Amino acid sequence: MVFTRLLEEKLNEIAEVKVLVLYIAKDYSEGGVERSKLSDIWFLRSFHQVWIFNLLPMRSSGGRLSYGEISTLRRYVEEGHVLVAGYNTFVHSWS
Repeated sequence: MVFTRLLEEKLNEIAEVKVLVLYIAKDYSEGGVERSKLSDIWFLRSFHQVWIFNLLPMRSSGGRLSYGEISTLRRYVEEGHVLVAGYNTFVHSWS
């Protein structure tokens, strides 16, 4: 987690780049608050791209994306934004 925060800080020092790392694991104390941002279309619209790496329900506490999160992400993509989702996130959440 420390490495990710350092990476976020360094990338934000670059002009015209805004990086925000959300910790959406259920076992992280702020995970619920940060995860709720995936259902907030206004929050998502402030970014050109959203990347969701592999959420593995059997190996992590991130779990599957909820129907509400999927619906919001679908709308985000339909508006012309980019969503990059890890293979396992896609398979476990959309199948």
